[in-house]
Amino acid sequence: MRFPWLKAEIIFLTHNEALHEVNLRWHPKAEEWLWRPDLQQKKLSQNGMWNLRYKVHEKRRHLDFLLSAMAHALPSCEIGYAF
Repeated sequence: MRFPWLKAEIIFLTHNEALHEVNLRWHPKAEEWLWRPDLQQKKLSQNGMWNLRYKVHEKRRHLDFLLSAMAHALPSCEIGYAF
């Protein structure tokens, strides 16, 4: 079955230490997945905050995997934007 109306946008998380501290109180198990300094690097954002974003090679590897999985599972799903 094809779904020509199905579209997706993929956004990789940008994280920061302040949010990490809040999440440790609210969702400590989720932070095990989200707070990954081994996969992330510091970046100064436009608003002047230091954030963590995925290292370029890690992001590419994970994005390629996700796009391949989506092409297999949802071949008619258009990916409008991925970053």
